[in-house]
Amino acid sequence: MSINFIAARDFEHQAPEAETFDLLSADITAFPRLFPWSLADFKIGLSGNLPGFNLGDREIQCAVQAIIQAALVGSGAGVAAAAVRAAVIVRQSCAIPLVIAILTDAGA
Repeated sequence: MSINFIAARDFEHQAPEAETFDLLSADITAFPRLFPWSLADFKIGLSGNLPGFNLGDREIQCAVQAIIQAALVGSGAGVAAAAVRAAVIVRQSCAIPLVIAILTDAGA
């Protein structure tokens, strides 16, 4: 499955186009090897705003960016374009809600 999400850009008045995000099964199995959490635990930490699960922590920011990038690639974006776009989205206020939506869609 995939989700359509409008990743708003903070402080811009023009509404961006909706983008498609699709986290592939290969990414779901690779995540726990790259980071110390399961996807379900990561989603719970982000959605519950648990201590340590915020974008001020570099490891959390890296994981959020990796999930967004993998979901963009899964929906057909090129790797380079997905990397650039994920780096922009992770700095926006919509980054955590987007990752929660991606993980929910992926079944985490």
